[in-house]
Amino acid sequence: MGNKEYSIALLFKALADRTRLRLINLIGEDEVCVCFFVEALKINQPKISRHLAYLRRAGVVSARREGKWIHYRIVDPPDPHAANIFREVRASLANEPTMKGDRARLEKICCAPKLPVQLQAELTRLLEEVDAALHRMDIGVYGLCEVCHEPVETERLIADPLTRFCLGDLTPSEQRALEEDLELASQIQTGLLPPRTQNIDGWEVSYHYQPAGAVSGDYCDLIKGEDQSVHFVLGDVSGKGVAASMLMAHLNAMFRTLISINLSLEQMVERASRVFCESTLPTQYATLVCGRAKTNGEVELCNAGHLPPLLIQESKVTSIAATGLPVGVFCSQSFSVNRVQMNKGDRLFLYTDGLSESLDGAGNEFGTDRLSHLLNDNHKLSPEAIISLCRKELHTFTGGGIPGDDLTLMAITRTK
Repeated sequence: MGNKEYSIALLFKALADRTRLRLINLIGEDEVCVCFFVEALKINQPKISRHLAYLRRAGVVSARREGKWIHYRIVDPPDPHAANIFREVRASLANEPTMKGDRARLEKICCAPKLPVQLQAELTRLLEEVDAALHRMDIGVYGLCEVCHEPVETERLIADPLTRFCLGDLTPSEQRALEEDLELASQIQTGLLPPRTQNIDGWEVSYHYQPAGAVSGDYCDLIKGEDQSVHFVLGDVSGKGVAASMLMAHLNAMFRTLISINLSLEQMVERASRVFCESTLPTQYATLVCGRAKTNGEVELCNAGHLPPLLIQESKVTSIAATGLPVGVFCSQSFSVNRVQMNKGDRLFLYTDGLSESLDGAGNEFGTDRLSHLLNDNHKLSPEAIISLCRKELHTFTGGGIPGDDLTLMAITRTK
């Protein structure tokens, strides 16, 4: 693969997946046999092989066969800029607790005398499961629960194509294992979020992130750029539950990688959209607002099909319309940017439809008009106070009912 042919977007796409990062971390400076990954990560061999094949296409892993096993080693991408990014990502993995745990398990596995027999049995079982899934496809019953013969939940099939039972027919131990997985997923997602309130170079930012269930499909992030600017992103991934939360993590990794290479806002969103489109199903997309707040008070906003942010200046509320389609709708789409100048005391408010589309007992929406009046009447409040007031008003409006959708709010104030 020559430098001219290398696609840095493919590298971003490869690094945007948590399992692939864990594999890169496990390989480290060594050469590792594929059989060890299955045992260390507790992920079936077909999935491991797909991820390793993707890393090979991205030019960051090489492979050689020894007998019936394939061994993998890390290599640098042929593009110097991509190689630098890859080295930085690898270095950042070294101190992460999950990655340290993976390495510790790998070291124990490599020293276990009974491992080859154990692995052979495990791989045999996994291959039998794959063969059984292919047979179910052939006879037209793939995706149906083997107990009640009703469709298995779509999100579970996407997460594990070998699933054979719906949630209602899981055994108690399987239900406990699923609950533990959801709890872990929730902890991981919470770990991806930035601090709740931040003061950065003339900007005060506060947000609220509330999943409707164990995990959320909303995306929220704050990142300080090398030029002292503040990048903020708020969005909503299509779908709900675990599948949506996986896509949220995908976006998080992409934008944090893209921001590090100092692209313009338009280029950043365009590249994120292309990678997201190429790496997800045709029905999956995300609406989002990506912004950059500069030290001189100028704010750039790229709105990819999301609800309009609200700008509050001198008790006047202005909505800032979308500048493009949602991210991931088309693999080649362009975006434009709106620019606004914010002075001391001006505020910007972003939100997801968990606020504007919430219903009261009569079926009426909370709506953007109600929100605009609320912000206008309380335009001198701090970002944290604005967030608290909106949550209180929403609770009163819905009568304290159980939320039907994920809710994310973000308020940004110019402080100098």
